[in-house]
Amino acid sequence: MYFPQEQFYVTLRCPESINQWLLDLGLPQYISDFLRQGWDDVRFITDLTPNDLTMHLKITNDEHQERILQSVKDMKQSQHLPSGSTTAS
Repeated sequence: MYFPQEQFYVTLRCPESINQWLLDLGLPQYISDFLRQGWDDVRFITDLTPNDLTMHLKITNDEHQERILQSVKDMKQSQHLPSGSTTAS
């Protein structure tokens, strides 16, 4: 049996774009901030740090930071990264 939520979870673990990722996280208000700061490819978000969120992206809401960082962590752990991505061990 297929549940639509399963597909939603897969797109969070392997988004095709920054837009899709932030929309799926329910944080579309940050799309332009990410793009303006050069975070325009999902292959690079695995390097995102709490400092990047606060200092560069000006994301100060703790819940939003946690949602973003947890999603990045999930992507790293699942290794469902877009083609060309690598993670450091």
